[in-house]
Amino acid sequence: MFDDKFKGDLIKKIKKIITNKPDDNWLNWLEEAISKKYIKYYEYESFKNIQIIGQGHFGKVFRVNYKDSEQYFALKSFSNLNALTVKEIVHELKLQREVDYHNNIIRFHGITKYASDGTLRDYLKKKFDDLSWDQKHDLALQIACAVSCLHNENILHCDLHPGNILVHQNIIKLADFGLSKRIEEATNPQSNLHGVVPYVDPKRFENPSYELNEKSDVYSVGVLLWELSSGKPPFHNKSDEIALTIIQGNREEPVSDPDIPSDYVKLYKECWDGEPDNRPNMEQVTSRLRNMLNKNDDQTDDDLLSYIQSEHISFNSLPMSSYFNNVPSGELNEALEIQENQTIEIDHNNEQKLIDDIIDFMWRKTNEGRESRLKDHVSKIINQRILNWLSSNNQNNLNCNFLLGYFHYKGIRMGEDRTKAFELFHNAENQDHDLTLYYLGICYQYGYGTTKDENSAFNCFFKLSEKDIAAGHSRIGHCYAKGIGVKNDKKLAIDYYEKAANNGNLAAKYNLGNCYLVGKLVNKDVKKGFELIQQTAEIEFSLNGITMLGFCYHNGIGTQEDKEAAFKLYKKAANLGDKVAQYNLAQMYEKEDNTMKDINNAIRWYKESGYKDSVKRAKKLLKIKVEDFFDI
Repeated sequence: MFDDKFKGDLIKKIKKIITNKPDDNWLNWLEEAISKKYIKYYEYESFKNIQIIGQGHFGKVFRVNYKDSEQYFALKSFSNLNALTVKEIVHELKLQREVDYHNNIIRFHGITKYASDGTLRDYLKKKFDDLSWDQKHDLALQIACAVSCLHNENILHCDLHPGNILVHQNIIKLADFGLSKRIEEATNPQSNLHGVVPYVDPKRFENPSYELNEKSDVYSVGVLLWELSSGKPPFHNKSDEIALTIIQGNREEPVSDPDIPSDYVKLYKECWDGEPDNRPNMEQVTSRLRNMLNKNDDQTDDDLLSYIQSEHISFNSLPMSSYFNNVPSGELNEALEIQENQTIEIDHNNEQKLIDDIIDFMWRKTNEGRESRLKDHVSKIINQRILNWLSSNNQNNLNCNFLLGYFHYKGIRMGEDRTKAFELFHNAENQDHDLTLYYLGICYQYGYGTTKDENSAFNCFFKLSEKDIAAGHSRIGHCYAKGIGVKNDKKLAIDYYEKAANNGNLAAKYNLGNCYLVGKLVNKDVKKGFELIQQTAEIEFSLNGITMLGFCYHNGIGTQEDKEAAFKLYKKAANLGDKVAQYNLAQMYEKEDNTMKDINNAIRWYKESGYKDSVKRAKKLLKIKVEDFFDI
């Protein structure tokens, strides 16, 4: 396929040789940081049980204990500790200081924390077949969150691959911000790049002076997402020549697995697109992964937006009465929180106080209808010490019992086990713990860990509603709307939704807004529906809400027509992955006036949306564009 000369020339192009003249400034900086105790200095003799766990071109990595501590640390040595190597170490330490607050980035202690499961590649070799899809997806989300954190601090990694992503008790630990690559290139320009090429932005192959950037990291993340779905390195058992065809746009085929969502495949394909401008940014990658994770969590299944998508029709060509035919009958929508700025204030030195603070936070979010991202929040602050403490104290403390059950329910730091979760929730059913009762109701409603029992689900939610709890009102409204454990009652469904919305439950407010827009369960009141949808969209409660608000502005439903506002809302939701918004945005680019008309973007968003007629529309526009260009 390629001759040796071509391959050799290509490998040379991939190399980036650092030409900075080494000096002693970096060594002086390191010595000063140690003397001022910015970096803790350890005597080598203090390390016990030294065991080599990794070796590369730049040095070795050992697993060690410090003195009598039972905790493991990773100790990294360098085979050629010259001024140039020290410079890169110092650069690494400075980057670490910027981002070591993030749970998915390994922390530097003077000694670096030891990751018990080794590299991501080691971890996948050993455990891939035992991981559920949700667990693999969670690893993908952790990687995306870590890289997004770097980008938020204006830090590029530029060397993302499974060999320098570590795993510690199922938690991703991003390490080595290009350190090994920079040292290797600086000290050994002829080093072998076997195994790394598939993760490198192909723009670098075309032009060795091409500056790697944030979209280069996105490319690498795309390859990692594919690898998490396959369990194998890219181009596994293929020759180097196959890998080099990446330049021609060659990439791996999606894995045939019904558990892998099509949205996940679409996302990693977008990430490894050959043109950086076509790749999403890391914030969009993270948001879309979260959105996929939440799709299985009691989302609306037959709402207006799904109807629009299934019919594949132009929103301007359909009468309003027909357009709103299949809107929801008041389902509870646990939609994606796109942004969440609130944090948990915790005291890490007091385990019981920490548990109580977490429970208070979880209950506040649940009452607001924002429980879809609780797993992300909680996962980032739980360590093995807390988990051990929970296991020892759960029988005597309701908060501990619930949290341990929640960890089993969501698979946090352990395999997902909803039977065990139900057992823990059920044991505390009559002990007046609101979160326990809430999740027990969900288990009964869907048959998680037990036999499906809608009557028991209704009873659990009703107990919460009797205490004037917003989450209970919202669930009871859902039950009356859908006939879950009780006879359908439209009036009661609306009454309970309104109680929940008035008490601050955003999920109920969003669904109530849809009901008023359509006239389902309640007399149609488009102005009131618009106001409710607007309230949830303005705080970015859900992608559906943002798109729906755009639809209202576009068609003057409950408000004055405002094409510019609609355009901005569609664009925001489209960039975050909403298919309906992408389709509607394409139509605006195609059909609106000269200020918005943009055939290139219309073609792009039709393709993105994936509707049945989108390819046909895109081809038609492309043909028109070609004819105009040649003046045919």
